[in-house]
Amino acid sequence: MSAIAADVHASTTAESSQPPTTSSALIVLGVSVLVIAYLCLYPFVLKAPLAATSMGGISFADFTPGDIIANVVLFLPWGAAVGWAARGRFSVLLAVVLAAAGAAMLSIGFETLQQAIVGRVSSGMDVIANLTGAVAGVPLARYIALPRWNARTTARFGGYVVVLWLVARLIPFVPSVHAHDWAVNVRDMLAADAPSWRRVLFYTAGYAAVFSAIRRMGFMRIHPLSVYAALGLFIVGAQVTIETMQSDLGEWIGLALAWCGFYVWQNNEDLHQRALRVLVTAAFLVDALRPFDFGASNQFSLLPFHALLDTFNPITNMRAVAEYGFWTAALIMVWYSRRVQPWQAAAGVTALVLCTELAQTTLTGRTPDTLPVFMAVVAGFWLQATVKRLPKED
Repeated sequence: MSAIAADVHASTTAESSQPPTTSSALIVLGVSVLVIAYLCLYPFVLKAPLAATSMGGISFADFTPGDIIANVVLFLPWGAAVGWAARGRFSVLLAVVLAAAGAAMLSIGFETLQQAIVGRVSSGMDVIANLTGAVAGVPLARYIALPRWNARTTARFGGYVVVLWLVARLIPFVPSVHAHDWAVNVRDMLAADAPSWRRVLFYTAGYAAVFSAIRRMGFMRIHPLSVYAALGLFIVGAQVTIETMQSDLGEWIGLALAWCGFYVWQNNEDLHQRALRVLVTAAFLVDALRPFDFGASNQFSLLPFHALLDTFNPITNMRAVAEYGFWTAALIMVWYSRRVQPWQAAAGVTALVLCTELAQTTLTGRTPDTLPVFMAVVAGFWLQATVKRLPKED
């Protein structure tokens, strides 16, 4: 190792060993408290005076599995923020005690106030679940403030993005052995109405993100444009052989546009990255907020986490799981850069997904879902684990 490389390695190691800044941890802590207060006190309509509430009114009845899961997840950021602030300053045991004590005061206080709020029920199980989430969140702090970007950070994460796209586009991969079925599929595709601009944008951004992920993997020895074309043609060609799947002309057009975009901008990395961020973000927002029919009479309401988590079963629709996972992972990938740490990109994308799901409460014919938010969190932890495993550059 040269002297310059040794100095860079030493400075990187020293930087990664320093404890994270307290100000950043306090920001996360403050945001988590605001979110907890909003979710616990919604809809902010009193049915009784606050003076009539007491801790004795908290019971251990009226709870569901989804309610418990939601309350555990709700306090995970609180525990992670406390563990983040304590990292390098206090022991893990002391951080757990501080997180649990703060969570107990917040949870008991909000559960007591819920006795006076319309539609809310105070539950002791919520307090126990909140404490569990706060304690479990402290170890999550070890995934925060990791060494910043290096050239191989998103290599394995790129493979994760590609696999999700393959699963989303080819499930169920049960090809027909009869060429006649293939011809019927192609004929129906050509006879269908012209694809909408939303579908073309969806596929263009999707294939552009896949091509970018392949390039980030960095294992190809042949020209990348050939690999992009081969993979894209394999996917759309394989769809023709699947009897239960209707091929989409918009996907062919999107594949061609994505390939042309990479061909035009292959020598301009900065412009290419900016265009990719705009394209992927726009495609996600258009798909999440279609048909943009915001009903004037619709009320902007809270996500029904409890009811949705009670019936949450990602195995029932693997295509939806893969598609949600792909878009959240693609957003994290394109916004993750030298200036943005993995947890920051994941947190920002998770907030974006949550806002779009909240906005769907005002859209005609749309129902918010917890699955996109769940997949965004999974993608964030996958990226963190990838960064954790990758060795430092020499």
